[in-house]
Amino acid sequence: MSVKKKEILLKQIEEIFEEFKFVKNNYRQGHYPVIHYYNAEEGARIQALYTKIISLVRRFYGPESQYFIQVKDLASKLTRSNLELIIGVLTAIYDILKKDYEDLDLVRPITLKFEKIIEDMNLNDQIYQDVVDEINGTYRHYYFNSMYIIIRKLLENLVYDCLNKYYGTNQIELYYNTSKNRHHGFGTLIENFNILIKVMNFKTSVGDIEQNIIDWLKNFQEKGNKNAHSLFSLAHQEMVEENKDKINELIKKLIYIKEKL
Repeated sequence: MSVKKKEILLKQIEEIFEEFKFVKNNYRQGHYPVIHYYNAEEGARIQALYTKIISLVRRFYGPESQYFIQVKDLASKLTRSNLELIIGVLTAIYDILKKDYEDLDLVRPITLKFEKIIEDMNLNDQIYQDVVDEINGTYRHYYFNSMYIIIRKLLENLVYDCLNKYYGTNQIELYYNTSKNRHHGFGTLIENFNILIKVMNFKTSVGDIEQNIIDWLKNFQEKGNKNAHSLFSLAHQEMVEENKDKINELIKKLIYIKEKL
């Protein structure tokens, strides 16, 4: 199981433990462990937990796994005691996963300043949402070189999209190199974008764009260019964490421009 899947599973098991505490604290008094029709409310809560746990174990371990077979067998009878046995199976899974994570922490003593680098924002384009999720994933899993490259590529593509939407096929040469059959490099795109934000028709559609947006783009682009031959020796974590607010502002502003055009 991948590190990311383990992280997701640990979190979901912890949520189930919290739900189980609530259910157990609200057990109705009675001599019968089986949930009868007059305990419909309690029965519904336990059934919902059964369903959630079965689905979780099946999704992560598969229908042939011993964990799933155990849980499914116990879930065949709707009782309080069986629910507690299922929680026992889940606890065993959790303890194994937790130990794996503790071992991982021993070799990764890196402290992250944030939970995520790119904050939640309204992205209508699923492709860009996937890229943002990937950036946050690389950050959480300490892949800082990959994180930096994807952020730089995201900014570059957003600038390209803005130029493309404004100029269309009329002035394709401002964002696309037809002779090489590829879009222009980041530096050229920034220069042409800098020209675009001063065009009157653009200002009418979008409004005034602060010059610091261009400055931040250039700064990010130039840092990458200067260190092109020593990319993997850069302190990417520190650089990106220090510029987190600027990066988020850049992405939001470029998406705003793209949607207004």
